[in-house]
Amino acid sequence: MKLFLAIVISLVIGFLIGFVPMSMKRAELNSEIEELRVLLDEAKHLAQKAQDELSVLNAFIGAYEGAMNKNYGIAQTRAITGFDKAEVLAKRGVAQYGDIISLRDETVSILAKATDDAQPKVRLLLFSLYRER
Repeated sequence: MKLFLAIVISLVIGFLIGFVPMSMKRAELNSEIEELRVLLDEAKHLAQKAQDELSVLNAFIGAYEGAMNKNYGIAQTRAITGFDKAEVLAKRGVAQYGDIISLRDETVSILAKATDDAQPKVRLLLFSLYRER
């Protein structure tokens, strides 16, 4: 009986010696996984913000190309798209796009008039986007 009890106690002690370090390692790894999830969420947020900003920039570049080619209808459409997307970013709190929204009416009306001063206006709009970065 004493031998059986000694074997059982030895097995329990052996199990605990193997289980406790593994349990501590598991808790440590779970903590690291949670930290990595937080970092991944932040990276996804930054990537989405960059994608949204790129979309705005591409729309305004398209407006500038349209104005350069004296295709003011396309330029106006793309400028409106750019302003709509910039408005979404401005509502999210990106300050530089709040300033650009104020140029919407003037820019769209100049493009609608299809005058030669449309191209410099859209160019200044693009430069203001670059300066703010």
